[in-house]
Amino acid sequence: MNQDSEVDPWTGISEDVIRRFFDVLCIERGLPKGQLSAYRADLYAFDRWLIEAKRKTLISATKQDVSEYLKSSTTSIKAFYGFLVDSGCRDDNPTKAPRKPRKRRV
Repeated sequence: MNQDSEVDPWTGISEDVIRRFFDVLCIERGLPKGQLSAYRADLYAFDRWLIEAKRKTLISATKQDVSEYLKSSTTSIKAFYGFLVDSGCRDDNPTKAPRKPRKRRV
């Protein structure tokens, strides 16, 4: 799809598709409301990013779009927690794996 001239045919229906997805999650999986809220927030954020950055929708997103979004999100979260540590707001960085103790050679 040429981002400059073509309009995504799925534009404007993301909210309906997300609502249907949640209907299925509620009925088939019985997920708790807190988890459903988190899913909804994630999907709406991804949908906004697709519209603004790619001029696409949740339905038309490609594997590359999904990978780019996930990488971008992970990178910004890591940068944010690095900032909190650097500015003294936190002593630890929850985005970094704990260091494993080194085994001593005998």
